[in-house]
Amino acid sequence: TNQRWVDAFRDAMQPIAYLLDDPNITNVMLNPPLTRAETRGPVFVKMVDGRLVRTDLMLETDVAIKMLRRLIDPNERLSLNEENPELRCRAGIYRLEGSLDPIVHGAAFTIRKHTHSRRTLDDYVTSNIISQAQASWLRAQIRCGATVLVGGPTDSGKTTLLNALVQIASESGKRILTIEDTSELMRPNALAIQLFTNKTSFSTRDAVQAAMRHNPQCIVVGEVRDVAAALEAVKAWRTGHPGLATIHAGGCEEMLERMHDLCEEEHRTRPEMIARTINVCVHIVAVPQSPRVVTIEQVQGFDRKEERFLLQRIGGTT
Repeated sequence: TNQRWVDAFRDAMQPIAYLLDDPNITNVMLNPPLTRAETRGPVFVKMVDGRLVRTDLMLETDVAIKMLRRLIDPNERLSLNEENPELRCRAGIYRLEGSLDPIVHGAAFTIRKHTHSRRTLDDYVTSNIISQAQASWLRAQIRCGATVLVGGPTDSGKTTLLNALVQIASESGKRILTIEDTSELMRPNALAIQLFTNKTSFSTRDAVQAAMRHNPQCIVVGEVRDVAAALEAVKAWRTGHPGLATIHAGGCEEMLERMHDLCEEEHRTRPEMIARTINVCVHIVAVPQSPRVVTIEQVQGFDRKEERFLLQRIGGTT
């Protein structure tokens, strides 16, 4: 069961369990030894305020390798060695990326914790992240059926902001279908349905097709990270079902460009189609020990002559 897997994960990570339990820590990172002559690597953490801090803990490479190998299911006939030096896994709120020789010196891993923190749009106003006018504008757009894309770098707070926007959609009585591979979105109300993809039997394409049969009024894709997710999301949103999603990108225009690039990999897609499908871009950036910075822009179209998306900035904080 899922809980047994979480328990197994925490048991394997016992040397750093106290760091995983600290509510002020969002990431735990083991770096490789500085030289091949050394056998221990330093452990760093990322705090909720964005600071990166080196801990007093040093892990032996052999210990780190044993920790990672304990996460491999023997029934899957996998191994972790020089031929297969990378490991990715999820367990509950934890997501791990591990690497061994020869792609790193020794061993390294990064564990990210998803805290499921709930914030409302009013909380962003109170924190001076967005203005009251921006919040009112976003509410109006979502209630009128706009499709909204939330973007930013890793660990910037995209999912937390997406949850706040999904809650607005649910308050207007919409039936919401969410699609994700790990439970990071909060179920907004009893009318909503959460669909979870996996690598073997239920793809993003399968999930979107299933969502369409559940009488959706809003389709939410937790994270657009590959070609299938981008293409299926755009196809669903173009059928009259508005939605929301997150994507990794460096700015509002880059968010649209990335959506287009991903769709273009599998199916010829005109950028004008992306501009007609996605109505609002919200970009969020985490600034260490400072309030996050949010940029909101409305999509106006695509300029074929200039080869760029047309965007209009919506307000800002003072």
